[in-house]
Amino acid sequence: MNIQLAKLTLKLTLIAFLGLNIQFSSADTDNSSNQICNSEGALGLRFGDKFSGSRVQADTFLFGLGCYLVKPPTTLPYFDTYAACVSELDNKIYQIQASKTFDTKPPQGSLEFTADQVSLNRKLGKQALDGLLGRLPKELAQGAKVNEETQSWELSVAENVTLVVSNYPSWAITFECRDEAKSVQVFKHRIWGR
Repeated sequence: MNIQLAKLTLKLTLIAFLGLNIQFSSADTDNSSNQICNSEGALGLRFGDKFSGSRVQADTFLFGLGCYLVKPPTTLPYFDTYAACVSELDNKIYQIQASKTFDTKPPQGSLEFTADQVSLNRKLGKQALDGLLGRLPKELAQGAKVNEETQSWELSVAENVTLVVSNYPSWAITFECRDEAKSVQVFKHRIWGR
């Protein structure tokens, strides 16, 4: 009986250790490719890679134009929908996004969310955004520009790479890791066709 108990304790300890190691691995390494958002990309998707996924358009209110639903190699517990934004110029990924929706619509017969809905959604959103900020390396997280009113924050994670996490709509949270130079190039192409 003691041997079985010892084996069970060892298994549980190993599972707990591996779980903690997996959960916090991105916060331990500043330049790791496992980092939430870095100069190479985010969530296992890389900037500049050719997009080969399906062309299921992501919700354009939460995601940018030209963003398609994906299942990234790495996910975060705060989000349930993911998208890769793809340049029309060369079919390459320039932005990785994620979102989680708390409410999809106001109560029946109403055009607006109730004050209780907004309050609860803001609270849930803040918990998720604080948790995400806590997973970043401390020296990086200290540079986050936090907007207390919208419970959102923005951070330059590398040269030309920005991470924006937002609770702005109050009914959803969003995550954007973008290559700024490529984003500007895509935007100019959409506006001026060059």
